[in-house]
Amino acid sequence: MAGWNDAILFAINQGWASRMMDEAALFLSSNTFAGMFASGILALLINDYGRRRAAEFERPRKAALFAWLAMLAIVLLSDALGGLAKRMLAAPRPCLELADQVRQIVACTGAERGMPSNHALTWSCATLCVALLTRRRAWTIGMGTAAFAVGLSRIYLARHYPSQVLVGAALGLLWGWWLYTMAAHFLPFLRPAAQAASPSSPRSSESSSTVL
Repeated sequence: MAGWNDAILFAINQGWASRMMDEAALFLSSNTFAGMFASGILALLINDYGRRRAAEFERPRKAALFAWLAMLAIVLLSDALGGLAKRMLAAPRPCLELADQVRQIVACTGAERGMPSNHALTWSCATLCVALLTRRRAWTIGMGTAAFAVGLSRIYLARHYPSQVLVGAALGLLWGWWLYTMAAHFLPFLRPAAQAASPSSPRSSESSSTVL
């Protein structure tokens, strides 16, 4: 594993080196970028629930806010599970293990363990939650593209090996799916929009809407 792991790490960390890439990678890895995306998802959900799901919920925008908060809780719980996995696996970060061989754009401070990448884990988990809730291809592609870019940024900054990013993404999908499906059993606002009623069987908004 070390052969391909190191080869991809050096190809990205050194082969893509530029001032613009340095700034882009730092921004993609930042809490600012994550916060911007989270705020954008909230705004889209509020708009989407208000337009498409008014017949399901008495207060669709409130349902959208609750759905967003529930997804945030799922992502944060997945992040905590990732931290637990880090302590169990105790695999070092490349910026520490290969400190004299990789470009270090920022100092390698903080936690020493790197398996799995929590950035990859939380972004893949968030992408899955959005996909399961909205069933909108454009939203899923947008989230997936951002998650992929964040994963690459972690390799570029030498904070993680490619294997640590891949394992983080896989765990995020696995834990995210399990946590989301469990939560959706109890929280109706986390379930995807119901199929549109056919003209022959119109649905009354008063009889079918969920009080929230």
